[in-house]
Amino acid sequence: MLKNKEKSIFGARVFNQFLFFCPALLVLIFNLTFFNRYFPLSEGWWETYGYLINKGLVPYKDFNLAFPPLVPLVNAFLLKYVSGNFFVLRLIGVFLFSLIPLILQRCLEFLFDRRLSAIVILFATFLMISNIVFIAKDYHTYVLIFVALTLLLGQEILSLKGRVNNFQAESAAVLWIKISCCLLLLGFFIGLTALTKQNIGLFLFIAYVFCILLLPTDFLSFSSKITWLIFYGIGVIVVFFSLGLYFHLKGIPFVTIGNLFINDNSKGSGFVVLTRIVTNRDNWHLLLGSFFMLFFYALFLTFMNSVRNAMSLKETHLKMIFSTSLLLAAFVGGLGLYGFRNHFHITGLTIMISLSALEFLFFKVYFFKNKSPQNLAYHFLVIPLIALAYCDTQTATFGGEGTFFVVAVAFAYLLNASGCIPYLNRKYLMIGLLVVVPWVVVQKCQHPYSWWGLSQSPIYSAKNELSNVYMRGIYMDDPTAEAFNIIGDSINKFSKTNSDVYLFPDIPIFYYLYHKVPPYKNVVQWFDVITSADLQDEFNSFNQKLPAVIVFLDPPDYVYAGHAALIKRPLIQLMFKKKFEELVQDGSYRLYQSFIYDAVLDHIYYDDHVQTRNVILKNRNLNGKTLSYLYMNNQDEMMNNILIKGVIHNGISEPISGDTVIYDGDTLILEITDSDLTKVVNNLGYLSNSDFYTIKIYVKNS
Repeated sequence: MLKNKEKSIFGARVFNQFLFFCPALLVLIFNLTFFNRYFPLSEGWWETYGYLINKGLVPYKDFNLAFPPLVPLVNAFLLKYVSGNFFVLRLIGVFLFSLIPLILQRCLEFLFDRRLSAIVILFATFLMISNIVFIAKDYHTYVLIFVALTLLLGQEILSLKGRVNNFQAESAAVLWIKISCCLLLLGFFIGLTALTKQNIGLFLFIAYVFCILLLPTDFLSFSSKITWLIFYGIGVIVVFFSLGLYFHLKGIPFVTIGNLFINDNSKGSGFVVLTRIVTNRDNWHLLLGSFFMLFFYALFLTFMNSVRNAMSLKETHLKMIFSTSLLLAAFVGGLGLYGFRNHFHITGLTIMISLSALEFLFFKVYFFKNKSPQNLAYHFLVIPLIALAYCDTQTATFGGEGTFFVVAVAFAYLLNASGCIPYLNRKYLMIGLLVVVPWVVVQKCQHPYSWWGLSQSPIYSAKNELSNVYMRGIYMDDPTAEAFNIIGDSINKFSKTNSDVYLFPDIPIFYYLYHKVPPYKNVVQWFDVITSADLQDEFNSFNQKLPAVIVFLDPPDYVYAGHAALIKRPLIQLMFKKKFEELVQDGSYRLYQSFIYDAVLDHIYYDDHVQTRNVILKNRNLNGKTLSYLYMNNQDEMMNNILIKGVIHNGISEPISGDTVIYDGDTLILEITDSDLTKVVNNLGYLSNSDFYTIKIYVKNS
């Protein structure tokens, strides 16, 4: 009997330890299943920055960088001392990402049961991973690690201060030393966050200042608050002093720091960025929904308290329970109906619930002023989480990565308030994991990545490995492998120097893969990562010195329209696009290759209905030929099932016949299905208005 009891205790201890590592372990295993089975053309920004730094180029001086320097410098270190291979770099990213649930687990255990913490961390992490833009080795991983460490240190500081107030065994002096060290580290990691993602670091810094100042005076005196702020500030100063020293040694103007944090209009003006939380329709709808749900929380907690009282005091309270249940059912039913009618996806609904819980906690902590120990612990969580949620809207809308910590803490609080966790045994927990985790795995394997429509095929389609040494071990689908090979062959064939290839606007990886240097100061020209001034300077430099090869990944029209609406300023990228076409028109360049790049074309976008499409002729071999010639010399059956309805020459629509002559730059009005688009674009030219990405390779005429 005693042995069975000992076995039971041992099993409980093992399970308890397993729970602590369970979220991190499952996340690690999950990421390892697909981390090398897709690779978008737009990946490789950070590696390219690191490569340029290792070549001796200085960021902010020899090349422009719209980001703080920490992640580029980390990648420079990895490329130089670890490996330049993307398989290894992605593997490192997977292991680094697995640290996030581990740190957050330790943080939440200050407030909640270990089982509850594991459940909400798994839910929040897999929700974030299911985001179609998730890549484990991205800079978001570093941001999340630093933020998780700040949240953990905040809880550790409050715990240590509580022990001082309670006169526990350790001497007060030792505890104050520990608190001081934690405050220094808190400031240090806030500084590192700012050197990774400016806005998050800045707003988190302000948030923790308020956290310290708003602590109850009977918990922390005013003089102690000033002391805490000094130690906290020293930690931040150490980071920025190191940054200033780096700038001094590299000869980078110190005004660059101000430009990074104040004068960067890459995502819009300061006013546009700061007010996006209310000017963006999706953000506004989520906020309104979250405020409405505050009423739900009041009912929900009243209901759960009445149930607990009835169970503990053996009273019925049937009237209260029945009426509250009815209201809750009506609310949940109404919310579900609203969600169904408005196509409300799980991420949006989760974020709405989380924001509402965060608002409820804010009022509870700072207005009701409940001085219980648990309520005090929320002082170092609520305002930082509000700051994180707000920062998430400064780029676009509330999303999976920016609200990761908000979702975890909010759902932990709600589940804890419901009182249902003690009744969840190991069996139900494992059943839940076996249902949720495989579902996310299937979804992610089916749709591993998509960024503004630049999508990747399911991972089982990734069967191609490139010969480039940096890409060994990475597998990709047929369209992506073909695009890499065509672009690489074009660079090898036409590039004569190490700085005569121009990659536009977001495919700098080919600089790294083929040992090139950007011909101008910008490495990336994507819409929201470059300032108007920098791009205008580049446009002027481009006109003065033309490269030998231009590789243009031309986004669909909706990408241009979406970014114009988002950042609310003229898109200089459109000036580049027009200039490329003019250079072909005046004979300075020829369009060497033009092809649709859409890795999931076969799976999603194919439409066999005939549509009218305008194709701009860019085939020199057809210049001056007739339409009859085009049909009679039907190479590769290009014109099968395609009807030419009209020709636009010099902006004028002309009547057509078999003798109509077509010229380079004319617009052919075609009736065509999407399934025939690829062969037309490959042989005739590109679409004037496109809902696909098109790769255009321009070669300078000698």
